[in-house]
Amino acid sequence: MSTWEATRCVLAWLQLFALALAVVAGHIPTAWVEWACGKMWLAGLGEIGVCACSTATLEGVCWAEQFVLRATAAATILFATLLIMAVSGCAAGAARSHEVGKFMAILVLWCASVLLPNVMFNTFKEIATIIGVLFLIVQSVLVIDLAYTWNEKWYGLAVQANRDLRPDAQKAWTGLILATSAVLVLAAGILAVHLWLVASSSDEHVVIPVVGAISLLLLAFSVTDWCEHGSLLTSAAMLLYTIWMLFEALWIGQPGADSSSSSAIVPDWSRLLLCVASIFALALGVLDKDGEGEIPETLQQGLIAYGSTGADPAGSAQGMSQVERRNFVVQCAAHATIPAYLCTVLLPFGHGSYLANVAAVFACLALYGWSLVAPKVLAGRQF
Repeated sequence: MSTWEATRCVLAWLQLFALALAVVAGHIPTAWVEWACGKMWLAGLGEIGVCACSTATLEGVCWAEQFVLRATAAATILFATLLIMAVSGCAAGAARSHEVGKFMAILVLWCASVLLPNVMFNTFKEIATIIGVLFLIVQSVLVIDLAYTWNEKWYGLAVQANRDLRPDAQKAWTGLILATSAVLVLAAGILAVHLWLVASSSDEHVVIPVVGAISLLLLAFSVTDWCEHGSLLTSAAMLLYTIWMLFEALWIGQPGADSSSSSAIVPDWSRLLLCVASIFALALGVLDKDGEGEIPETLQQGLIAYGSTGADPAGSAQGMSQVERRNFVVQCAAHATIPAYLCTVLLPFGHGSYLANVAAVFACLALYGWSLVAPKVLAGRQF
């Protein structure tokens, strides 16, 4: 791979490959597993690896869950390894070498993990609850960026119409911004009322109005003259997104979401689709630092004349710039959190995941609030 765009796409395809493996692993027929484990029991090795599920109450669910955990753990190991290589100075090699080997590594790790104890992956499931929150924070950054981009695009069209002396077009774009914002706020309000009506515990009845109040305060603050970078459309979109995150958290916390009361592996498709959309956003470079790290031509000529191999601010011989290295580290860090989040999407989780997701909602509100005040607090920086 010779371009940074290709590197991003390979990371995304690796993630989608791991996702497909996890989904398929949770639904593969277990007849062959029963046969193989039966032979191992005859040899006195029946409790090795995934075969320990033979004694579980819900045998089929145990096997499906363990196969999903092994697939997501394999992907986590791969992206964590790439991240370690990137921060250790091997970013160019990690990013642009052995593309096919990376896909094979996920499959080989998954197959090899079949013989490892289930307790290791049960522990990974618990850890995945925390790591999954990190992905929700990454996803919040992507949504915040999308909301700002959406507003900038429509507002820019309204400004351009005003410059072109087209008052009708300007009014149309302004009206569209206001109407869309109203629809988003209305949808958020309806969803919040629904959550309040179906909430079954006192803490849920506290969390819902608190999140709604903070979101409305941020919306009101964003349209003030002091908040120059705020906008109604962006805040309305974030209001709906935070209420949706809260809806997911409350759904996870319902008693029926506990794995002990489930008889099959049924993924949460709404969260799954949103996660896939986030993967494509990463492939498009939403988190990338501006620019491709090109250095001035005069500096390039100076480096050529100097002929030193000790300093290489432009990158390695493979042409990977410092900015691309930084972006690769960010990409690997973001992708490393996704398999753990997919684990919580594909498998039923209980109260611990509910608390973690509620924490992610408040983290999202904090990130958006910081994006509103940062241009004023850090006046010397350009946003």
